[in-house]
Amino acid sequence: MERKRKTWAWIFVALITVTIGFIWINSCLDKTSSAEESGAVHGTLQKILDFIFGGKVVISQAAVRKLAHFTEFFVLGAEICGLYAIVKAEKVRILGFISVLQYGTYVAVIDEGIQVLSARGSAVSDIFLDFSGYLLSVVLFVLAYYVVNKIITAKKIKTAKLPPAE
Repeated sequence: MERKRKTWAWIFVALITVTIGFIWINSCLDKTSSAEESGAVHGTLQKILDFIFGGKVVISQAAVRKLAHFTEFFVLGAEICGLYAIVKAEKVRILGFISVLQYGTYVAVIDEGIQVLSARGSAVSDIFLDFSGYLLSVVLFVLAYYVVNKIITAKKIKTAKLPPAE
């Protein structure tokens, strides 16, 4: 692997590690600490919504917690897809992206297991929510990847067909 790609691969590994660490550390929090953190985020988000919509939109703390899980796993999915695309480079295939899905499942299941150990309890529905964020990210990444590749390929073909300059 060339040096530039290797550097980017390590950057993605670092981002993935930080994201998984963030997810799992938050799962280690007890109920009270977790509620305080999500309460702070909820308050800030509600102020932003009040400013934008003049107080006409209200979001619950439970919705903020679910949105946070969805977003964390959405980010994780993009990072893992990015790493896959860099490592595989010219050999990227749709089946490779499908195999990437397993990593989101592993992280979500372990995340819920950590919550059991931290006496917060877990729910299978949370695993589905986490995986939904991850899956959406993978699907959007794959679509973007293939659209960009089609554009690049079309430009290469167009350039190759041009007659030489005189």
